[in-house]
Amino acid sequence: MQKASRKPSFLFVGLPFLTFMGLGSVWLSEILRGKQSLKDERQLSQKGTIKRTKFDIEQELAILQGKINIDAWENRAIPDFPGKRDPNRKPAD
Repeated sequence: MQKASRKPSFLFVGLPFLTFMGLGSVWLSEILRGKQSLKDERQLSQKGTIKRTKFDIEQELAILQGKINIDAWENRAIPDFPGKRDPNRKPAD
């Protein structure tokens, strides 16, 4: 019976995998950080300063309620997509 050859599988599979995952994470975070700083610089150059307001859920609700009139809705059927099979249709002979 032959002796099973044992390769150090962690060195050939696990270590490269973990290395690529770690380096990919660092690389991706640098790209995203650069993208965000570029966006901030554009806003700063266009407006002069970046103004951020504090998020208020009550104010957002008032804005949405101003856009939508919930009392003036109508029930409309959604049209069927082309090629839909009719369940009452008889099969072709």
